[in-house]
Amino acid sequence: MPKRSWLNYRSLILVLIASSMVIAVACGGAATATPQAAATQAPVATAAPQPAATTAPASAQPTATRAPSATAAPVPTAVPQAAAQKTEYTKAARLITEGGARALAEANGEKPRYGGKFLANNWEPIPFFDMHQTSFGGVGAITAPAYNGLLGTSPYDPLALEIIPDLARTWEISDGGATVTFHLAKGVKWHDGAPFSSADVKYTIERIKDPPTGMVSPRQGVFKATIASVEAPDPNTVVVKSNDVAPLLIPLFANAWQAIIHKHISEVDTVNAMMT
Repeated sequence: MPKRSWLNYRSLILVLIASSMVIAVACGGAATATPQAAATQAPVATAAPQPAATTAPASAQPTATRAPSATAAPVPTAVPQAAAQKTEYTKAARLITEGGARALAEANGEKPRYGGKFLANNWEPIPFFDMHQTSFGGVGAITAPAYNGLLGTSPYDPLALEIIPDLARTWEISDGGATVTFHLAKGVKWHDGAPFSSADVKYTIERIKDPPTGMVSPRQGVFKATIASVEAPDPNTVVVKSNDVAPLLIPLFANAWQAIIHKHISEVDTVNAMMT
């Protein structure tokens, strides 16, 4: 009996020791749980730098807003482009500008002189003499030598591709090809002594483009399709705005049919004044 009692006491002691170990482990678990709670507080600490991170881009935003203002600088590049599109003279154009028709003729081996008669074989009847109201070649052949245009073509170019100045001494293209500015010769007078000016050019173009009632204008269609408006800012300047086809205006005004007429005579009777 005493021996069994010892065993029982021994077993009891072992149970108590084991129980104390379980309690110790439990306490240890509670201790490890405390760092976990601290770990959950860590994101709170990391959340503090986040506002600092958001303020950094805010401070960078003024720099970003200054960048577009720098991109506005290339806008003035349109000025050199307009300057580069001024009149580029051919050899014939330079001769006309510097020495007139005589210089061009002499450069091609001719000896021009004043006087004489111009003889032509006409194959069509001449019902009237207003070239803007007809497409008859005979009317053009008779009347064209009596008028000047804004531009012309060299009589020594069989293809009529070499543009030369006439009433327009220089010209330039701007607005990306949508506008042509003609600079007119100064000191020009009509046969009756009246001064020639940009008002005559504006009147001629608008008469062809939008003819008065009763006038036939065979070239009205091409003028309407090509020309949007005509301005005369001063007596020696004409600005023609096109429907994005300004390069077509150069050969258009080098055609003999686009002769410039005198406003002060034609406007008296816009339909009939030029007939005779």
